[in-house]
Amino acid sequence: MISRTIVDYDIEMLREAFEEVAQSGQFVNGPRAKRFEDAVCEYVGVNHCIGVNSGTSALLLAYKVLGAEKILTTPFTFSATAMAGLFQGIEVVFCDIEEETYCMDMDDVERKLQEHGDIDVVVPVHIFGAGTDMDRLGELKEKYGFKVVSDSAQAFGTRINGHFAGGHPSIDLSCFSLYPTKNLSCAGDGGFITTNDEKLHEKLIRYRDNGRFPNSDVLGSGGNFRLSEFQATVAYKLLLKFNEHQEKRQQIADYYFENLKTLQEKGILKLPKRTSDRTHTYHLFCLEMLKDNPKDVIPLLRDLGIGATLAYGYLISDYDMLEMGEPYSLEDFPKAREITNKLLAIPMSQYMTLEQAEQTVKAIKEVVGC
Repeated sequence: MISRTIVDYDIEMLREAFEEVAQSGQFVNGPRAKRFEDAVCEYVGVNHCIGVNSGTSALLLAYKVLGAEKILTTPFTFSATAMAGLFQGIEVVFCDIEEETYCMDMDDVERKLQEHGDIDVVVPVHIFGAGTDMDRLGELKEKYGFKVVSDSAQAFGTRINGHFAGGHPSIDLSCFSLYPTKNLSCAGDGGFITTNDEKLHEKLIRYRDNGRFPNSDVLGSGGNFRLSEFQATVAYKLLLKFNEHQEKRQQIADYYFENLKTLQEKGILKLPKRTSDRTHTYHLFCLEMLKDNPKDVIPLLRDLGIGATLAYGYLISDYDMLEMGEPYSLEDFPKAREITNKLLAIPMSQYMTLEQAEQTVKAIKEVVGC
């Protein structure tokens, strides 16, 4: 079975990382986490990186440090984007998405800003590695005065108008996940936040480490959200290989585009949108099924040895979360609802081979009868 997301870490690399940390005797708050943070800053082009123990923790701390009371995001995302707010008693409002990129629809963003009037943080999600229209969001930010927390969990390496997802000037804080299936990952849970704001940087350090900041007194409250030295070491080693790994993902994506374009031309499916101003890093490679129901296609592909899943197959606005108040109607967010019921995520990973991509394409063509 070719898994939808292949994770194939070098065992020797993991062993070296563990031995390096174990021999140092320092498992948290050490030089290896700082080394990783510095490397991220250099890669993304930002002043500060704050390593944390998960992408969800990154969102929790970002909302906390900005004092968010009401956030706007999309319902077409992983649940943590909203739940990190709801967990803290923050009100969450949703907007619809673009049909082409599946990222937030800026026209609907402006409608929600006008309708509510008190949204203080907007959270764009660079879904599947596609970039949100951050230039337009920056214009809205200037007009309405909100803060921006970029949910970049799936988008390390994505470029938007010449800026990396975490480095666009309209962003106050950008949150990343290092979960093993991500393009940049560690060997378990991990994450980080990037920012150019010195004051937010210090506050985030204090929040993640029980109110502490290097060479300073303990101030205020905080928790324990630290990125361990081992996970930071693994992430650092994989960051050094990131460009090489991303080239492999691009090769698989190019193969899919070239060999599935006939199905798009026949109106059977729709391939991901590629634009010149927003690069796609293909955290997931999703096919929008125009004729077949993905739920019917998935078991047929699995019979042929191809792991595929829905992406996502639900909207988080439909969850039974008491903190959200009155439930949303099935008529809300029509574009997001239509798209989530059509998307099929097929195998994609830097650890895939072209032979596995060829098997995937062959199986898809067989299942859809082409």
